[in-house]
Amino acid sequence: MALKIAIVGAGPAGCILARLLLYQIQPEQLRKDKTVEKSARSIDITIFESEHSVDFRSQGGSLDLHDHTGILALRKAGLNEEFLAHARYDGEAMSWTDKSLRAYLKLSGNTGRPEIDRSDLRKILTESLPEDIVQWNKKLVGVRKKPASGNENIHGADQWELEFMDGTTASGYDLIVGADGAWSKVRSSVLSDEKPFHSGVGGYCLVIPNVKETAPDMYQLVNRGTYFTFDGGDKPHSGRALIGQQLSNGNMTVSLWMACPENWQETVEYDINDGAAIKQFMIEKKYKDWHPRLLEAVRHADENNVVARSLYMLPVGFTWPHQQGITLLGDAAHLMTPFAGEGVNLAFEDAIHLCDAIKETLAEKNGSSVEKTLDNNVIAFEKNMNQRATITQSHTFEQMVDWYFTPGSPGNNIERVILRNLKFKSQGSSLLLYNLTYPFTAAMIYTGYFIYKRFLLW
Repeated sequence: MALKIAIVGAGPAGCILARLLLYQIQPEQLRKDKTVEKSARSIDITIFESEHSVDFRSQGGSLDLHDHTGILALRKAGLNEEFLAHARYDGEAMSWTDKSLRAYLKLSGNTGRPEIDRSDLRKILTESLPEDIVQWNKKLVGVRKKPASGNENIHGADQWELEFMDGTTASGYDLIVGADGAWSKVRSSVLSDEKPFHSGVGGYCLVIPNVKETAPDMYQLVNRGTYFTFDGGDKPHSGRALIGQQLSNGNMTVSLWMACPENWQETVEYDINDGAAIKQFMIEKKYKDWHPRLLEAVRHADENNVVARSLYMLPVGFTWPHQQGITLLGDAAHLMTPFAGEGVNLAFEDAIHLCDAIKETLAEKNGSSVEKTLDNNVIAFEKNMNQRATITQSHTFEQMVDWYFTPGSPGNNIERVILRNLKFKSQGSSLLLYNLTYPFTAAMIYTGYFIYKRFLLW
């Protein structure tokens, strides 16, 4: 009998998990010229997605995938060629500057972290799956215990039932995976009462159409990559950022992030639905002391494509009491802000480990029931994921604090930021080497930036 898996959410996390499982366990189901009868399957996967289609809404800007997490998952899923067809290795250029365009870090490329548009990534993943796997327009209301009939005592993995907005239900799964994002119904209805809280940062996402022609100066600044501009302000909780990011279609996203209270959208002194008014306020008031070249980016942005966003996060180190037959991955398990660029990469790493846990369940023949073996493997997966996620959440939170809640950034804390990023990117023996050489590395970085800021920065 096939192992039945329900995945809630057809975002990157849910789709890469499904693809990994099929490619590594049941690759024949991926062939367009062959139909695998359910009775012959080792695994039976269904994805439930609340949106109507893959292109129901904009997927946002681009993201960088990392070799040992995001790209590794695509390789293990047999999607490396599709990824390379859309990856922008010329989009690795990155700069960190202050509001006066004084540069504190410049990377020209070759970082091993190529960019890919979120829309392209989602299309690659959904198109790599059999058409009948994703059930669209299935908005989850919650997960509940199946109602017992008579003296029946339902327990174990089969105790759960998915309830949808359209009035239908689904049950009988060996494992339900909540990959349903920040406001996960799987998490909130069964696993935890913990809700995401406002990170203290919010702002606007804008788009410059055809940036090379529309805003050539900003196009040159960004250099086909990502341009981060920060100002920590002169008092705590007054940070601002302007982030420009090139897209493959010739457009550029411009994100304006600010330290702000949760109710900021209700208290602004302009119409938050008026793109022209928002741009005017940013240029003439909120960012008026910023370099004119940066303000030009806002000026050239499409006033009909301005989206207000508040950023939420789960507590660093968030965990939940294990429940047999249910687990989480991606943002549903460890929501964080985007300021370290690790969210999708961590979700893809989650998917690799959960796929391995399910594969091991099917491979084990030690006399234990499949249900018990699967549960033990999922428990081990959750423990591993929570340990990995806590490290990444901590790094992301500290990055956010440095940029938005530390007066004088980036000028007065760039050394600390560089050292923390070096440590975070060190793995295994590299981390040991980093710790051994830390005194020398720190001395070099602090001395180098002292000379740079004292004599070369203008």
